Amino acid sequence: MSDLLPPPPVAPPIPGPPPPASASERTVTPQHDVRAIDFGGHKGTPLTPVGWPWPLMFVLVAIAVASTYGGSWIAYRSGILRDMTPDVRAIALTTIIFLQYLPAIVVAFLWARGRGVGFSEAFAVRRFKLGAGIGMAIGLAFVGRALGVQYALFMNRLGVVAPETPDITRFFPASPIGVMATIMTAVVIAPLAEEAIFRGVVFPGLRERWGQIAGIVVSSALFALIHFQWYQFVPILLLGVLLAWVTSATRSIWPAVVCHAVFNGSGVALLYLLRALKVGG
Repeated sequence: MSDLLPPPPVAPPIPGPPPPASASERTVTPQHDVRAIDFGGHKGTPLTPVGWPWPLMFVLVAIAVASTYGGSWIAYRSGILRDMTPDVRAIALTTIIFLQYLPAIVVAFLWARGRGVGFSEAFAVRRFKLGAGIGMAIGLAFVGRALGVQYALFMNRLGVVAPETPDITRFFPASPIGVMATIMTAVVIAPLAEEAIFRGVVFPGLRERWGQIAGIVVSSALFALIHFQWYQFVPILLLGVLLAWVTSATRSIWPAVVCHAVFNGSGVALLYLLRALKVGG
């Protein structure tokens, strides 16, 4: 009777560890760490998972321009700053400038959130290799400043007279609160907001559709155009190229924020120095 029963199942042998590969067979698979510096810009990998549509990118730029210049015009025409003391006016003006940048960022965030992407990934607010990233950011900031100086000298040789550009230090009083408001506006608020819009949204979206070079050039041109300074278009364009490149290399907007902040900070320091020399003279 037992001869008619099927044999009991035999458990399959447990596989052991694979034999070590010889030196000639060993290969190393390259891995992209979000903290790494890749001078090739992590080719083939998007900076953000959002996939920003190009109409939205240009709408965001239009919103940023309209809210920035429209808000300033409304504040000026309404006269809400007129009866304030200089220090209170400086605080109020800083607050208004901060609020002017918010609409475009909020619209972009809501769009990304609706597609299941969080803030940090949507705007490429990631960790990066701190030493190399900060070093690149500071170095590129001074490269951008040097390019601006060379451009001014070149235009001067051509006989082009530089128009008077807005001096942000004149918008605020020379008091400690006024100086802090100037620094907060130029070195903190503007770099954070503009990098979130242009290197967090516009550049990645254009890069994904048109490639690295076209994305850098077009996003930098838009960045220069929204400043509405024809004489400074080329230096701002070149700064935008540097900011987009360091964002692509580090896969994070933080080095671009640092670069932008150092660039603006050096300009503010120079303006205050020239102002002090004029007073002293």
